Amino acid sequence: MFTKKAPTTALTPRNTAAVTRWSPFDELADMRRQMEDFWRTPFGYTPLQRMFEEFRAFEPEADIHETDKDFQILVSLPGYKPEEVNVEATADSITIQGERKALYDKEAKTTHRNNGVSESSRVDIHYALPAEIDPNNIKATFDNGVLNLELPKNATAQPKTVKIDVAATK
Repeated sequence: MFTKKAPTTALTPRNTAAVTRWSPFDELADMRRQMEDFWRTPFGYTPLQRMFEEFRAFEPEADIHETDKDFQILVSLPGYKPEEVNVEATADSITIQGERKALYDKEAKTTHRNNGVSESSRVDIHYALPAEIDPNNIKATFDNGVLNLELPKNATAQPKTVKIDVAATK
């Protein structure tokens, strides 16, 4: 039988390393690229090319900066248009999703090198933030394939300096 735990007043620290994440699909994609490079050199054909098509979602390059007042997230999304990107936020996390169509028709061209740049692409990333933000005041801009998110911290998450009066003892 489950017992209900009494509420506690202890503070639980946030994981400051939660900004990055590991995905086994990234490992598989890296292994696939290495195998394709190995087989492409002598034979020009890679049997693994179509094997991992359903894992084509990638985690783009991203920079996350923090100040006392906000977070700034810059995400590289080359080939994407602003209408192909969806951003959702909660008080302690941000989710970026998007999908773009292939840039060229595969059947109409002879491919000599294929690293996946011109193929369709999906992005689905989620970042847990080390401090609470105000999701209603996020500013998002998209310029030259770079998504720029400005996430203001919640007023309670911003550091405050409080003056403490020191009294003399009698």
